[in-house]
Amino acid sequence: RMAPPERVEVPTGSEAESMTIPHLSPSPSSTVAPEARQRIVDKIADALRRRITDPAIVAHAPAVASEVEAALAALSDSKEYAAKARSLLFNLLKNDELRKTVLLRQLSAEQLVKADSRDLAVSQLKAQRAASKEAYFALRQVS
Repeated sequence: RMAPPERVEVPTGSEAESMTIPHLSPSPSSTVAPEARQRIVDKIADALRRRITDPAIVAHAPAVASEVEAALAALSDSKEYAAKARSLLFNLLKNDELRKTVLLRQLSAEQLVKADSRDLAVSQLKAQRAASKEAYFALRQVS
């Protein structure tokens, strides 16, 4: 048995006029529903705000999240979109350095979306992978 839908209060008059709702421009290549795109923007914004306490930096999260989602929608079809969105969310949640770099716009939305998951990993994991790679090749040269 399904629960009845929740009642939603809709603002009216001057209250509704003062609200600003971010607009997602349709991407010509995107087949993702606007509601799904907005959920991704919200999740990216939440991930960007995580563990960052400077209000001046955190204030940029919604705008940056919209930029990232727009770059994601422009680059991908719906299947790639979902996979890349999950990857970005995972890495943004795990990597404090990446979050701050994205929020400060030291890494553009386009660069973030085009980056490989190995590039988005935390520094410690990158160092560990590099050491493993060096050890592998050193071992191959010995034999």
